[in-house]
Amino acid sequence: MIRSTVAHIDLAVLQANFTAIQAFLAADRRAGAGQGRAPRVIAVVKANAYGHGAARVALALESAGADCLACADIEEGIVLRRAGVTVPILVFGALSVSHLDGLFEYGLTPTISSPGAARAVQAARSEEHTSELQSRETISYAVFCLKK
Repeated sequence: MIRSTVAHIDLAVLQANFTAIQAFLAADRRAGAGQGRAPRVIAVVKANAYGHGAARVALALESAGADCLACADIEEGIVLRRAGVTVPILVFGALSVSHLDGLFEYGLTPTISSPGAARAVQAARSEEHTSELQSRETISYAVFCLKK
């Protein structure tokens, strides 16, 4: 007989764990006499929060103080925004497989991993999105591994 595997997530425990990680990082920063605030934590909720329900997990992490969330693709980011997530959302995945207008419509931050990806984002930034882009305080792009 085949039976499905089920994992139940206690969101209060998830939030407590997230808070403990933040406290550890802050204490470690103080112990090392570091300057400024502790490193920020990006909570990764890709693949439907690893099967635990991206919207509810993301909202719980945001409530616990997550500065930023990350997901696999634009479509996942849209689901998070529609659920009410307001913190920045970093999109890890390749942009060529997604509808780039979603970046602008939903205020998502793409990971730019190649000159081609940078060109694609710039091309998608059409006239219809100019006012949306200008109304945002900051447009930030995570840039990794750009080579000439």
